[in-house]
Formats: sequence, structure tokens, C-alpha cells
Amino acid sequence: MRFVKIGGMAVVVEFARMSSTICRYYTDGNLVKVTMADYFEDAPLEVIEDYLRYLLSKRSGPPRKFIEYISSEEFISSQRPRFLDRSRRFTLSTEGEHRSLADSLERLIGAGMLDRKDSEGVYLTWSRHPSVSILGTCHSLFKVVAISKALDTDALPEDCLDFVLYHEFLHVKQGARIGMRKHDADFRREERAFPDYDRIKADLARLRH
Repeated sequence: MRFVKIGGMAVVVEFARMSSTICRYYTDGNLVKVTMADYFEDAPLEVIEDYLRYLLSKRSGPPRKFIEYISSEEFISSQRPRFLDRSRRFTLSTEGEHRSLADSLERLIGAGMLDRKDSEGVYLTWSRHPSVSILGTCHSLFKVVAISKALDTDALPEDCLDFVLYHEFLHVKQGARIGMRKHDADFRREERAFPDYDRIKADLARLRH
């Protein structure tokens, strides 16, 4: 437990097991009680304070020190195994019944849509469940990209899978975007540069119906 002062407010910080959420908090008007994921329990005090200033006063702008800390190889390599061990949503494999995420990534690199360095340090996995509402997720905190099992099918062209993986890798390239828009104009421009974008979006839309 840590006690800190943020902008005149007394803040009590505790650390607890969570899946991917950074924190939750409440206040009684006098004291702010923050529970942060235990992924951050070893973070320097100045890093915690930087995030709390952002949390309690959005006008302070994005928490730059916190973002730098969670983007470090040291943080990712030490905390990602804990995150993966706790999550029951992933198969922890790139190989599906019909499709391979590793093959999809190689197609993207071969087509020049991604560079080899874009994939360095990224953990790819299929999700356990075939969600059609969320086809892919990028857990930027841990550089984990998960693709819905719904795309592990021969019923869709393989470039549909490639597009979803490409979309998530655009988020990987962005890095942590706490306090900043993720789907900004630059992101949308890069996304639409994917070959046959409109046809693929239509194919994926039919998957949802």
C-alpha cells in the first residue's frame, strides 16, 4: 500500500490481481482509493504518481513517464508471462485448425504491409472463442495480439485474416496510447491502404450476420 498526494488530494494506492485493467478507483470526497493491477507494484513511485495525475486530472495530458515505463522491454518481458498465465481467453498458439497466424504474418511481411521489425517481441495467439463482434485485440501493455477463432476458417478468403492481423499490428506500432486516440486519422489512412479494403470489410461484415 502506498500513500501519495496528488494535487492536494490524499490518495491510497493498493495493488491487486487483475487481468488487463490498469486500475479502478473511488473517492468519498476526501480520500481517493485506487486499486492498481499488481503488474505495476514494482514501478517507481514517480511512475505511479504520473499515472495518478493523469487519472485524477485529465488536463495534465497523457502520462508520459508511465507510458515510457510500460513500453520498456523490462516491463513487458517480466509481466507478460503473468498476464498470459492468468488469461483463459487465449489458446497460446499461432496454429489453428484451418489457418495459421504465423503464415498470415509472413504474408503481410512478404507483401510489404509490415516490416519484420514490426513483429519483434510480439506474442501472437488465437482466442479460445469464435467472437464475431471482436475479431482481434491488441493488448498493448504486453504486446500481445489475439485473433478471434471465428477467423480460423476456410469459409473466408485468407486476406480477411491478414487484414485483421494487420489492423492489430497497426496498434502494436502505435504503442501505448493512454490519453490519446487510437483510431486517429493516421491510423485510418494506413488501414485503408490494405489491398481490397472495401471487399474485405464487406466479407467481414457478413461474418457478423
